[in-house]
Amino acid sequence: MSDTLPRHWKELNASHTVTKFDDLGNALLHALDEILCGRSNYRPLITGSTALHANRSVILTILPDHIYRLVLQCTWNAFTTVNMGVSDSHLYTHQKYSGRDTAEFINNNLDKSLWETLMQFTASKLNAEVKVIKVTVEQVQAYKQLGLKGDAAGALMQCAVTSMMLLCDETAGINSHLSQVYTTQLSYTRTLLPSEHKLHVQQNDLLPTPAHFWILLDYTV
Repeated sequence: MSDTLPRHWKELNASHTVTKFDDLGNALLHALDEILCGRSNYRPLITGSTALHANRSVILTILPDHIYRLVLQCTWNAFTTVNMGVSDSHLYTHQKYSGRDTAEFINNNLDKSLWETLMQFTASKLNAEVKVIKVTVEQVQAYKQLGLKGDAAGALMQCAVTSMMLLCDETAGINSHLSQVYTTQLSYTRTLLPSEHKLHVQQNDLLPTPAHFWILLDYTV
C-alpha cells in the first residue's frame, strides 16, 4: 500500500474533514464483486471464462485534487491486492470537467506506477503478467469540502471515463477490435490482435448492498 494513502486519510480524520471511511471499503467491494460474482452476483468462484483466470482490476476514483486507486491481481481463485494508494490529479482550480483536452490532461499527469498498471500486460517489478486489464471508474458525488457540486461531479466522472477510454485506445493501437455496450452502464472493450489480450473500461454508478458484502466475505475469509 502506498504510504501516502493512510497518512492522507489520517490527516483528514484529524482535521474532522472526513469522519467516515466507507469509500475505501466500497472500492474494494466493487472490485471483488466484479471479479468473483459477475453481474448476477451468484456465479461460481472459478468461472468458465479464461478472461477471469489471469486479470488485473484497477478501480479508480478521480477527484479534483487526488486520484485514488486500488489494484487487484486475479489468478484463478487467488485474489491479491497489489497496489492501493493516492496520487495528485494535477487538475487546476475551477478547471472545466468537459472536453477531450481535460481527459488528455488527466492521462498526461497520471502517476508513473499507475500508468504502467493500466497499460502493461507483461510482468514487471510492480505487476504480474495478465491477459485482461479491467478498469472501473468509480462514481463521483458532490463533495462539499472540495466545492464540487452535483453537476460538476457527474461531468468529472464522465471525463474520467473518457480519459480511460483514450488510454485504452492508445495502448491497443490500430490493430485491435472495439466493442461498446451501452445498457445502464458503459462497457468499453479493446481486444488486441493477434494476442487476444483485452482492455476493458467501465463506469460504476452503483453502491454494493449488504447482501453483496456477506457474499464477498464468505469468498475472501
